[in-house]
Amino acid sequence: MFAANRKQLSQCNIKIASLSSTIGSKTVIDIVESISKGNYAPEQLFALVHGRIVKRHGEKVKQSLQGIIEKHDVFLLRQIHEDYLHIERQCNELLAQAQKIAEAHYKEQLELLQTIPGIKQLSAVIILAELGGNIKLFETAQRLTGWCGLRPKNDESAGKIKSRSITKGNKYLRRILVQTAWAASRTKACYLKTKFEQLAVRKSSKKALIAIARKQLVIIWNVLTKEEQYKEPQIKLSAQQISRKQKYYQEKLNTLQQQQVLEKAD
Repeated sequence: MFAANRKQLSQCNIKIASLSSTIGSKTVIDIVESISKGNYAPEQLFALVHGRIVKRHGEKVKQSLQGIIEKHDVFLLRQIHEDYLHIERQCNELLAQAQKIAEAHYKEQLELLQTIPGIKQLSAVIILAELGGNIKLFETAQRLTGWCGLRPKNDESAGKIKSRSITKGNKYLRRILVQTAWAASRTKACYLKTKFEQLAVRKSSKKALIAIARKQLVIIWNVLTKEEQYKEPQIKLSAQQISRKQKYYQEKLNTLQQQQVLEKAD
């Protein structure tokens, strides 16, 4: 559906989709709707563009909206937009029905899941739908992460690690967990946010996000299995760990001070 939007807009020489973060963004959808109603003057379309896009791309935005739109283009875009609205309405009805069933039969599980950072009502419903509502089918958290496809491969030969990419699994559950992991990594005063920041220092942000999604799934298993609300872990460091951290940060501080001295000398 979104690909059809991009293709038809490109045929009209409207290139706003290439400036937007996603083809399914509100800006692109609003522009398609406006054209389908016959309102396609460049100034009318420019008024629908999100301010962030205008700020980032400047004059390119106006240039991307100066297309050649014929009557048949308006007709085709109207057909595409109506299909989009129909599918969106069906998706909303399905989600509403899933939420109704979940609240009727899995109310306690829903409430428990929503105590986990990054998980709200809608994502909790989707997670329960993918898990089937019976966490006891998974004997351990490791089996659950493996079933979901969030456990890294053990691809090693002759003592050399060839791959640590994740395995195949339930892509629908994995997709929603990546989204909730991203939300958790933006939650203040949260263990998962702290862990994400630590991992992102030595890994790419994508790999760090997958690691947080895996940790979040382990938390989900524990919360549903033990039937207890999520509690932020209390991290207690030993005297040796505290001493090691103090030494590490003192070395960093000394390095910064030496750099400042060298800069002043120059």
